[in-house]
Amino acid sequence: MKLKLLISGLAGMTIALATTPALAQEVNILRNPSLEELDARGLPVGWFSNANTGSGYEVEIDTQSQTDGAHSVKLFSNENPEAPFANLAQSIDASAYRGHRLRLTASVKTGTPASRHLGLWFRVDKADGTTGFFDNMRRRPISSLEWETYAIEGFVDPSATRITIGVIMAGEGEAWLDQVRLVDLGFQPLEAAAAKQRSEPRLTRLDGDLAAAPLHEEGKQNLMAFARLYGLVRWFHPSDAAINADWEAFAIASIPVVERASDAGELAQALHQAFVPLAATLQIAPGTPDDLNEAQKTQGPVWQWQHYGLGGTSRVYRSNRVRLENAEGATTLTEQLPGGVSFRLPLYTSVAEEGSGNARSDDARFAGKPDRWTPSGHDRTTRLASTIAAWTTLAHFYPYWDEVRVDWQTRLDETLSDAASAPDDKAFHLVLQSLVASIDDGHGWVGYPNNADAVLPIDWTTIGGELIVTAVADGVTGVEPGMIVTSIDGVTAEQALAEERRRMSGSVHYRQTMAEQFSRVGAKDEAVVLSVRKEAGPTSFVTLTMQDVVRSGQFQKVRPQTFVELAPGIFYIDLSRISQVDMDDALVRIADAQGLVFDLRGYPRINTEWLARLTDEPIRSAKFMRPELTGPDGQARYDEDGGWTIAPIETRLTQNVVFLTNASAISYAESVLGTVKANGLGTIVGSPTAGANGNVSEVSLPGGYTLRYTGMKVLNRDGSQHHLIGVTPDIAVSPTREGVAVGKDEVLEAGVDLVIARARQAKQS
Repeated sequence: MKLKLLISGLAGMTIALATTPALAQEVNILRNPSLEELDARGLPVGWFSNANTGSGYEVEIDTQSQTDGAHSVKLFSNENPEAPFANLAQSIDASAYRGHRLRLTASVKTGTPASRHLGLWFRVDKADGTTGFFDNMRRRPISSLEWETYAIEGFVDPSATRITIGVIMAGEGEAWLDQVRLVDLGFQPLEAAAAKQRSEPRLTRLDGDLAAAPLHEEGKQNLMAFARLYGLVRWFHPSDAAINADWEAFAIASIPVVERASDAGELAQALHQAFVPLAATLQIAPGTPDDLNEAQKTQGPVWQWQHYGLGGTSRVYRSNRVRLENAEGATTLTEQLPGGVSFRLPLYTSVAEEGSGNARSDDARFAGKPDRWTPSGHDRTTRLASTIAAWTTLAHFYPYWDEVRVDWQTRLDETLSDAASAPDDKAFHLVLQSLVASIDDGHGWVGYPNNADAVLPIDWTTIGGELIVTAVADGVTGVEPGMIVTSIDGVTAEQALAEERRRMSGSVHYRQTMAEQFSRVGAKDEAVVLSVRKEAGPTSFVTLTMQDVVRSGQFQKVRPQTFVELAPGIFYIDLSRISQVDMDDALVRIADAQGLVFDLRGYPRINTEWLARLTDEPIRSAKFMRPELTGPDGQARYDEDGGWTIAPIETRLTQNVVFLTNASAISYAESVLGTVKANGLGTIVGSPTAGANGNVSEVSLPGGYTLRYTGMKVLNRDGSQHHLIGVTPDIAVSPTREGVAVGKDEVLEAGVDLVIARARQAKQS
């Protein structure tokens, strides 16, 4: 039986990757994984459960249904179980697996009735009481009545204490479990390093912070040379020393020395001093590549990096050293760098000279700094280090350079100068965000604490080049839907939106949507003065106060209830608001519907089982393609077979289906709509989606900043470009100012009218 490997991604989408069954040499680290060894009560030895304890759930041995051996374990409930869920689980000591990735697999099937949720679960507990990893298949529950093998992969944090795995069932139902495996996939050096080097932001200045100062041209050229070697050695030179390096401390210690170099000779010496301890085979010299010594040949087997995305940045990405029998197929880079120096760097190391890569130095991190000093955006060197870390990560691992037109080297030049002169941590946050904005990635963002935790109690959008109020919270006076906002705190609405767009990343239409959202964001209780007018009236001024999201987030009155019957047999479901439990209930009620309107103007948080009820044959999603790299500069190979395969479910829903969408639909929403489009599951009404799909990578930067970007390439199922384009509607409909003024949702009305007309036509025929 083929193993279905289902891995949940940070971006919220779920990719399905085919893999082969576990290899024979993979050791199952569980006790009694076959569930065959029973205790005096007749239950599996080594396992625990909250069933059989008055919870309303029971667990028993079933000798009539199993995948192997004499029996399986059955978990079932009465009609109204007292506990919210039941489990069958096993817990093990995590100490032997810290920094490792583990794979849990098990054979499972459900019965009838189906429970509200059934899934495997996998949790890693850390020493500080927090959770290092958790997955219970909440968004991809098990629903098959036949035995299938399911899997979860999880990373064990370097500080982990316990690992707990098992199966979980919520609500009335029954399920069977058999043949559980938990195997060690080995030490993950980049994931372990990333987990250890995450730092919390320091928001105040400390002694030891270097003040802002301009970056002179010679120093900038030196740092650009440093940035090139930093990315190559960190991500592509597989030595133990590079794996174990504290890259944050390394950059902060090296940057001032490199920047001060006054000529090519001093620069070569500074780079040699910094990098050769991490890459012993690196050659650096003033002049051209012709001034370097001949490359020395390495005998015997060698290590090189193999990256599937960037390991440690998401559950679906992995980086490991792989063994080659000789160096003939490996790469050696020879280049001239800014600052008048050249280098030669083998992107491999001798197996005989390298160990496991597990060791880590405990040397003092920030020599020469005061006690308790930590990196911060208040410190000039930290800002330069963070810039270099972000720039090099994107240079090598961002998968969309073919679709993006930007001179990345020039952006490094500009951003280093801006970082050196930024007055504080918040100003530097904007510098980093501007860098990420230039890669045109809707997932692209730099996380950092700020005081923007509230929103204006109105909503607006751009229609015909003007900023139009679309909704107003209860109790707000002086402004109403349909009004034109001409200025925000004295700045014209056009200028305010342009400034926000400059900081946003992604397609043109997604940047506009995000600019509209962020122009409403600020600090709680902050007063904002708006100038507003009706189409042909005088301008008036209104002062509004920023409110927390809980109080202000209920004013979008245009949309119907989350799930409602709009007309006899015609149902509306807002997929961006409905819960999984309510969706499960809705699927029962719409079984005989004459027409369905699914609203995907936003981000859904439910599984894709409902899509299986819209087809009579297996369907495929867009192509989700992890990059495979063994060398730098984004030169990746892609497996184009990735993506969802969804088998039909017998209870077929109506074919009279419409989907509503706009630019707020991103990532997982686009995976859903891409599947709809590719397989003709319905008519899409509205405007193009964001044009940003694929699991997000998240990288910690010096100073407590977090870089997020799309780490995977996604193409439409037919192989055409999705990035920056999105899913285009079959029928284009956009709001009008006149419609907004009278409370119309014109996109919804167009979709509903289409469904009703088709339903009538079907009756007449």
